[in-house]
Amino acid sequence: MTLFPRLTILLAILSLCGCGGGHDDAAKSSASGASAPPAKVTSLSLPPMTAAAIGAATPIPVQAKDSSGATVASPALVWESADATVASVDAAGVVKPLRAGFTTIKVSANGVSASGTVSVRGTTPIPVRSRHVGMNLAGIAYYSTEFPFADMMKSGMGWVSREDDGTWGRPFPALAADGYPAALASGQHALNAVAWDGSHFVPGRYVVLWDGDGSISFPLSNVKVAESSSNRIAIDVVDTSGSLWVAIDRTSASNPVRNLRFLWPGTEATSTTQPFNPVFLAKVAPFSLLRFMDWGATTAHRSSSGRSARTSPT
Repeated sequence: MTLFPRLTILLAILSLCGCGGGHDDAAKSSASGASAPPAKVTSLSLPPMTAAAIGAATPIPVQAKDSSGATVASPALVWESADATVASVDAAGVVKPLRAGFTTIKVSANGVSASGTVSVRGTTPIPVRSRHVGMNLAGIAYYSTEFPFADMMKSGMGWVSREDDGTWGRPFPALAADGYPAALASGQHALNAVAWDGSHFVPGRYVVLWDGDGSISFPLSNVKVAESSSNRIAIDVVDTSGSLWVAIDRTSASNPVRNLRFLWPGTEATSTTQPFNPVFLAKVAPFSLLRFMDWGATTAHRSSSGRSARTSPT
């Protein structure tokens, strides 16, 4: 065989080998380039309280986790503000504070959600208060302008009856040891006020939880039900000029409504471990001394025997 045919055959063999190798590499590249489906978000959490100042963009940190508890990177999230006139929020979770006040920021993904309160302060600097100055605390009451607890029922008015015809104060058929009505008469409702006119409760999304079997509503209150499920209702409050009430409209004789919690915006995830309202804690933080006289109602109870009956020290 001459040299030229031999070279032609050799080049043809090398060309076939090269084509075969390229096909294998492409297959391997295709296989290695296949990506696993993104993890599904099953839980979200936001800080219960975020401080912001007018004009200062403030990112809200969010934790997104899957069913194994692992963090989900770059999840697709939907953000919303309960009151966009106080602060708006963009698709990246960055809050733009617009005026002084409070609003609830909600984030959701795959049918799960979380919320937190944003507190926007004005441009006037807050004066530094001395840590050597004490402060009196207001009494625990639904009409107070202080809301010390995450669960506003802790300072609520207590259960009172109201009939369909508008009559107040008729006795409940039965009361449980915890003060809840164990039964309701026909056309009777149990009402409890958690905030009063002029008490300056904040706008936002409040969450109401309860144990037992029954029906809950919010009479005499300017609220909008945003979410409703078994033993949980979330309400949006924009107008805070009136009062906030919760009512038991139906309660089961065998499993009555009890342990109702009316939670301050942004505290649902933390209320069991932190019973105090974060807004209240921030307010009293600068003081080194707090006076709890009105919490103990010490001036409301006086001894009938007076000071003369006290034993003198020896």
